Amino acid sequence: MSSVASNPKWRPTVNAKITRDIGADPCAAKVAVMFFDDGLTRARTETLYEQFALDISPGEIVAVIGPSGAGKTVLLKQVARCVRGAVLLDVEALRRCNRPAICVVPGATLAERLEILSRCGLAEAMAMVTPAAHLSGGQMYRLALGVAIGRARRRRGATLLIADEFASSLDTATGAMLCRQMRKVVSGSNLGFLVATPREQLLEVLRPDRTIVKPLGEPPRDLKLPIGRRGRDGGRAGCGDPRRWRIVPGTIGDYATLGRFHYLTGPPAAHKRLYVIRTPKASVAVGGPATAALLVISPPLVNVRGRNLATGGRYGGPDRAASMDLLNREVECISRVIVHPAYRGCGLAVRLVRHALATTRAPLVEALATMGRVNPFFEKGGMTAYHIGPDADTARLISAAEAVGLTGDDVAAVEPVRKMLGRKRSAAGGFLRSEIDRSLKRAAAKTSAGRTSSKINSQPDAIAELCRRTAREYVYYLAATTKETNAWDANRGRKRRSSR
Repeated sequence: MSSVASNPKWRPTVNAKITRDIGADPCAAKVAVMFFDDGLTRARTETLYEQFALDISPGEIVAVIGPSGAGKTVLLKQVARCVRGAVLLDVEALRRCNRPAICVVPGATLAERLEILSRCGLAEAMAMVTPAAHLSGGQMYRLALGVAIGRARRRRGATLLIADEFASSLDTATGAMLCRQMRKVVSGSNLGFLVATPREQLLEVLRPDRTIVKPLGEPPRDLKLPIGRRGRDGGRAGCGDPRRWRIVPGTIGDYATLGRFHYLTGPPAAHKRLYVIRTPKASVAVGGPATAALLVISPPLVNVRGRNLATGGRYGGPDRAASMDLLNREVECISRVIVHPAYRGCGLAVRLVRHALATTRAPLVEALATMGRVNPFFEKGGMTAYHIGPDADTARLISAAEAVGLTGDDVAAVEPVRKMLGRKRSAAGGFLRSEIDRSLKRAAAKTSAGRTSSKINSQPDAIAELCRRTAREYVYYLAATTKETNAWDANRGRKRRSSR
């Protein structure tokens, strides 16, 4: 990062990566098993900004908008480090301050302090004499802004004022008032104002000179659509009801927009159709994702144990070629359902599953999901769940781990397994090592025999991959889509219940 402090313009260049650690708690390990297909790593690095240049002058306001978690705070903190003398709004310091609000704001005279508090919407007498720590959250934020303004005014020369979560804790009317006041404070002064907010509608009143959009998981960009333009859904940008957004055919190119949010690494090996729910263009312009959700239909996998149990071995006859032909004619697989984090909980996954079942020409549609035990959206979409137990190989490995005192959570966390294997002179470590070696050999044998595919031995850390697969619990789903298969599926009710 660099800046030119002597220039009246601030031109910081920001590079920022964040590393997200995975906690060692057993509950965190279970979630990691569900979502991370490339091994249970302890940290993940994400590039938020790469050579991102800002250009701010005194008298200007630059706003950063985008969803929560996109990296707005990281940008503001990096700019504060980069620009000499920048004043960063600090609410936390006031939570421990017992001085009255009027005494906290810097100012040479009482009149100056009163003027600053008035600009920040704290001109009410009771608020001014109340200790800072006793103010409400919204009042405390406005006081912190007043403190920052007072500090900036006392500096000689141009000063960059930086405010995160601007007006996010305020009601609409108070937030709009604060925006108007800050526009007056900054215009024509030696102050620059860099502000981040998730409330894009406030920008109509703030009237920033430049607006930067930071989407979730994407590089920042300048806002092109004027704030206040209404989308096709009839509401303000991004405020439409996602349940009314259309489901349309998509392409595998759409997968790139949401693939990083799925627990499996990479797209499916093959696909037949995609269905997507796109967001309004007005929402995309202010940092929303281009695609809210998608579903991928793929050909069925060759060997799925849950299918064998659910159909009574219908596709496992002695004539392998005939069985595969029957499988491909009768079964389609929902291989991916991905909803953008901003729209999870809106029922989009259920809508996509129902749409897939309603539009397919295959008699049977199946799915295999590790999230089925905690989020049964496939069942809500009309599919039947088969909660199958571990296969023989997995059961042997689980028994071996339990025999040496390791729980399922220990296997999911991987490190307890490594520690046990590291005890070279320990009988328990040797016993577990021999069972793991046998499991890896069996996985390799299955691959070479062509009976199934296995990525265990191809992973850089085969033991972590084996632990991940052992700890992960899948649910198999099946739905009959024709009268004939509905009747056939109903006749299998007793077997379905016995497999639970």
